[in-house]
Amino acid sequence: MWCSLLLLALFSAGAQGAVLATNLNQGFTPLQYQCNVQKQNIWVDVLFLIDSSNLMTKRGFNEVIEFIVSSTRGIPIGQGSKQTRVGFITYGDKATVTYDLDYWYTGESLISKIKMDYLGSTGTNMAEAIQLANKVFNSRSHRPNVPKVIVVVAAGFKKGSDSPVPAANTFKDFGGIIITVEYLQEAGIPVPILKQIASQGYSISNQDQYLTSDTLAIMLGRANCFCPENYVPYLYNRPEYGCFRAAKLPAERSNAERSCSMEHDGKLVKVENYDKAKFLMTILKKGDSWIGLKREGRDFIWPDNKKLQRTDFTMWYRNQVPFTGPECMSMFEDKKLGGYFWKSHPCTMGLPYVCEIKPCSTEKYCTEPLTSRRQMHRMYMAPIKQEPAKKP
Repeated sequence: MWCSLLLLALFSAGAQGAVLATNLNQGFTPLQYQCNVQKQNIWVDVLFLIDSSNLMTKRGFNEVIEFIVSSTRGIPIGQGSKQTRVGFITYGDKATVTYDLDYWYTGESLISKIKMDYLGSTGTNMAEAIQLANKVFNSRSHRPNVPKVIVVVAAGFKKGSDSPVPAANTFKDFGGIIITVEYLQEAGIPVPILKQIASQGYSISNQDQYLTSDTLAIMLGRANCFCPENYVPYLYNRPEYGCFRAAKLPAERSNAERSCSMEHDGKLVKVENYDKAKFLMTILKKGDSWIGLKREGRDFIWPDNKKLQRTDFTMWYRNQVPFTGPECMSMFEDKKLGGYFWKSHPCTMGLPYVCEIKPCSTEKYCTEPLTSRRQMHRMYMAPIKQEPAKKP
């Protein structure tokens, strides 16, 4: 029955020569993952905060140092603009900067010359260590366009110690990423405070089955993925799937394209699924708006030069594809039908629009200052699972 109705719709559309009936939101167009980590291109400022209390034995302390050195091998450590700067803070009763961010000029010198003394003190003043790290990052020596990362390595946390949560939240609220490494020794007790202070998904343990020295490097690479100032991450917390900026004023289609291209090689948005459509309309907060889709003959082309295929996600208004008429496509909300849709408009109309760019990452260096607004980064060792779209 369904096949017969579909064939009838196709026949009717062909007879009219103008529209082709399709299934609303039944196609599938995968999002492009844009934050693959290139270890040799990581450019962050990272401070390692190492537990040097008596909960961390001297042997454990030395193992932690060698783990960090192994993890940073291959990362371009130095003082250049596209390099990673590394510093160290040890803490017990007190927190002390052992190596500031401006100390190491090469990875080779870090590997061969690093030397830190084990304290073995009774306190676990993690809060002071994070506060001290924040002061280092807020100094004039910090590079404003570079992600700031704290890596806390701890074997325990004693009752009665000042809570590190307020200091950690302050750091994260101003754009910082906190990675935590739980180091459990023989008969060691888990350290739940580490997961509380870590950025979401950035907590690991030496008890993890698949932990390697590359695990930490990958996390540093993920922390290197962010949206520049004035751009919003996909779904507000997923920069690995693009960054977006809603224009303040409408423009004709060609002018909208030019406006987007002036920053970060931006393009008019590509709409791969219904969740993205809802997200875009949320940040736009207006009605009809340009999208990147444009008709060329009987083909529909996205700004990445990919043709819209029959199996791709679509959201045509009333299931009608405009093979004739205006060539530029827009997206709008029909409140009566309860959904978002595409339709065609004359390219000379002035409409609102959203620009889409790739995030700053190990594959794309950015010089603009990093936003201080928290982006709620998540950490994924693999891209999210994507499934074909369903009707809203």
